[in-house]
Amino acid sequence: MKGIIIGAGIGGLTTAIALESQGKGIETQIFEAAPELSVKGAGILIPPNAMAVLAQYNLVEQLKPFAQPIQSMVIMNVNGETLSSSSTDYAYHGKSFQTHAIHRGELQKILLNKLSNKQIKLDHKCEKLNVETNKVKVDFLNSSKASADFVIGADGLRSKVRNSLFPSASAQSNLRYSGQVCWRGIANIEIDARWRSQLTEIWGQGSRFGFVKIAPEQVYWYATQYQKAPLDQNVDSQTLVKHFSHYPSPVQALLESTQPNQIIQDHIYDLAPLSNWSDRNVVLVGDAAHASTPNLGQGGAQAIEDAYLLAKTLSSAISQYQDVETAFKRFEQGRRKKVDSLVKAAWQIGQVTNLSNPVACYMRDTAVKHMSKFMMQKNTQQMYAWP
Repeated sequence: MKGIIIGAGIGGLTTAIALESQGKGIETQIFEAAPELSVKGAGILIPPNAMAVLAQYNLVEQLKPFAQPIQSMVIMNVNGETLSSSSTDYAYHGKSFQTHAIHRGELQKILLNKLSNKQIKLDHKCEKLNVETNKVKVDFLNSSKASADFVIGADGLRSKVRNSLFPSASAQSNLRYSGQVCWRGIANIEIDARWRSQLTEIWGQGSRFGFVKIAPEQVYWYATQYQKAPLDQNVDSQTLVKHFSHYPSPVQALLESTQPNQIIQDHIYDLAPLSNWSDRNVVLVGDAAHASTPNLGQGGAQAIEDAYLLAKTLSSAISQYQDVETAFKRFEQGRRKKVDSLVKAAWQIGQVTNLSNPVACYMRDTAVKHMSKFMMQKNTQQMYAWP
């Protein structure tokens, strides 16, 4: 059985690895829109649920030399007062997994190396699909064509596969703007020991700043600001430094240690829940199916979880002589409840950090500070639960 994966990001690469590991004669070809595989200036967290999946494919030991173990997630206010601290470790069947922070490009390299024998066709941007009874034909913007028994859309928030399957669900109006502009970068600096084993997030009035060490003398940072409508132009680095001048150390040092041309500016969107993730022999995974705002650090992790379960259900369907459509429906049923819950929770956190009224911010910070350990543990269990 032959399949096409559209998108060579974390979700697409992990899905190819997962399918290959099943050993059921499933062959996949990956098509990527970009002319080259490069990811600049971005870090990513790999939480325990994603680490547990990667362990299934013997990838954890390959990952650790390039990643920084993270013991806790700490939320502070602009006065430097700790509001919340929670562990980022989790145990599955007696085996503990720890959150790791890594440059997104390094993670991509590790996944690519696992697929060293698989050719990835670059500069192949999906234009449209033609779904037939037993085949799917894909047309690309470079005028080339391909066909397979099934197609997996792993092409992100603005998925062309989703647009072809469900045109009404992919219009710009279906993307939900969070009211946040976001900046990200990699600071070439070594931070004090107190910060090195935690993800730190500082909440202000309508803004926040987060940072985490990802490698020696490399710190990934991100900052958000409430913005009612998306900005028309990029904010320069000096303006950014001034904007966060009232934030505690080491925020200023991180901003000043980042090359101005390496700062990425984005606006944060998520995807309103879709009625379906699949149609016949085409299925969506990762952000193409359920893009969330990054407030829980679970976007990549959920794509990795998708890859695991999709490979399992597809392999099982083949073993039982069932069709691909049945496998895709079972995959969605197995993932839908958790993903919908996380998308909702991530959105709500974003709206809470958008608050700019001083009284509202004080009440928010007080509520976070006094959140019971039981509630924190319950939220952690829901987020890290796997499979």
